[in-house]
Amino acid sequence: MRGDRLLSIMLLLQAGRKLTAKQLAARLEVSERTILRDMDALGSAGVPVVSDRGAKGGWSLMEGYRTNLTGLTTSELEALHLFQAKDAAADLGLSKELKSVWIKLQAALPAASLPHAEFVRERLHVDGAGWHQVKEDTPFLALVQEAVWKERRLRFRYSAYREPDLPEVEEKNRGEVRTVNPYGLIVKGHLWYLAAEHDGQMRSYRISRMKEAEMTAETFSRPSSFSLGDWWEQSVRSFKERLPRFAATVLLTDAGLAKLRRLRYVELTELKRRHRENEAVSSLEHIRPGIGSRQLAPGQEPGYEARLLFDSEEAASDIILTLHGEAEVAAPAQLRERIALLAEQVAQRHR
Repeated sequence: MRGDRLLSIMLLLQAGRKLTAKQLAARLEVSERTILRDMDALGSAGVPVVSDRGAKGGWSLMEGYRTNLTGLTTSELEALHLFQAKDAAADLGLSKELKSVWIKLQAALPAASLPHAEFVRERLHVDGAGWHQVKEDTPFLALVQEAVWKERRLRFRYSAYREPDLPEVEEKNRGEVRTVNPYGLIVKGHLWYLAAEHDGQMRSYRISRMKEAEMTAETFSRPSSFSLGDWWEQSVRSFKERLPRFAATVLLTDAGLAKLRRLRYVELTELKRRHRENEAVSSLEHIRPGIGSRQLAPGQEPGYEARLLFDSEEAASDIILTLHGEAEVAAPAQLRERIALLAEQVAQRHR
């Protein structure tokens, strides 16, 4: 343990910062007295540690001194590529390595470590923006990871859709058996995907939907020109373009617009500033008579007309309701009626 701590101190100082004993103790979770003993040990070992006194004082390395030793293990290199997603690191059993690697990131990798770092970078892509925050069971994740790392073909039964855990449904929809060349892993939020070649085409497979998976003895050659990150980004763009969208025209106050800009799962495609008071009413009569005609206090009038895209009508009503009185649906009529009905149901429950 002490050897690891001494190495960590050297790497922290090598990053170019002057650190006090108190700061080092907090980073390494030990006492200041322990840090002072460690500094004596480093000095005795020939490491040129320098102590400056005063308000801006602290410990540093003699200018020009640098160690090539980082101590990065293979597991820590893998954890390095998961730093955007702590839950993903936990899924692969790399939580401790993730904590350790933060210190070592500040020092340059030795040449011997570079090939494995590049190997992992090409085979693991982290997409930090999750679809939704849903945690799924992935019993075959470790097996899939091993197949990706060893470039071995993978065989599994795959169900394209999640089904209830009922015997009759399980029997009817057991999924198809597929044998693929596993190119890489993608973690999106809490969801794990496999990027793999099947019958000459690249596809993504949700690992939680795999069944009866096994790694075969057959190997494959992964094309050196393949970029996992580029392929995934293009795949996500194509997926989003194929999604059905629900359009709505919504009136927003200044506060409503500010809230809307912080929301996910809604796209603002057009925004117009509206005239206040009577002019605002007349500009919307063609959409629905009476919209915007309520008597509001100064500053509460909807100052913007926004054209929005949602995933569905249900998603639109859910999101607009979170804006409370800062938003009013102008069109379509069925969305306006749906929100009015939902709001009335909420009001009834709370009377």
